[in-house]
Amino acid sequence: MRPNIKAIVQLVNYFASQSSHFKEIGKLHLLKYVYFADRYHLRKYGRLITNDTYYAMQYGPVASTTKSVIEFKQQNALEYAKKYLFQIDRNTVRSIAPVDFDMFSETDCEALRAAKALSVAVKDPVAYTHLFPEWKKHESKITSEKSRVKMDLMDFFDNPPPDVEFCHVDSRLLELNRELFPEDLAVFA
Repeated sequence: MRPNIKAIVQLVNYFASQSSHFKEIGKLHLLKYVYFADRYHLRKYGRLITNDTYYAMQYGPVASTTKSVIEFKQQNALEYAKKYLFQIDRNTVRSIAPVDFDMFSETDCEALRAAKALSVAVKDPVAYTHLFPEWKKHESKITSEKSRVKMDLMDFFDNPPPDVEFCHVDSRLLELNRELFPEDLAVFA
């Protein structure tokens, strides 16, 4: 599965453009919102929006290509990213052009709105990501800020504790997506 660079740039652009602070957003929060959108879409529709690889890190799940795009280190994305994003500093990006919603399906947009709504409802998105089983599984292995463990996307289908209210999906749909996702990975690998 190859990361979808244009979708990643537009996802970053969307969350930055939604910020009430001069259309600027910090890397840490941005990475959490991308994770929430991808997790939502995978569980409900059986695919990621970004096609990114996720790592469990000290501050929660991190989409690796998305992180490189935000840091303007993703060489094959620089030209495209610079049309939509401006790097304020090492940890902050600003939206400088309207979001190209043509990059997204209707279900992608649903996941974006769900992640945005969650970002408003949750005071500490980092702590919130630590409640999900796919991160908790690796918690003991993450000993420093530089530690990271590759996450298995199949773990995204595991349900969080009952008090975590984000992206509960009908159990039959969840199991169907859990069953079909590995087949899709094999086809698009």
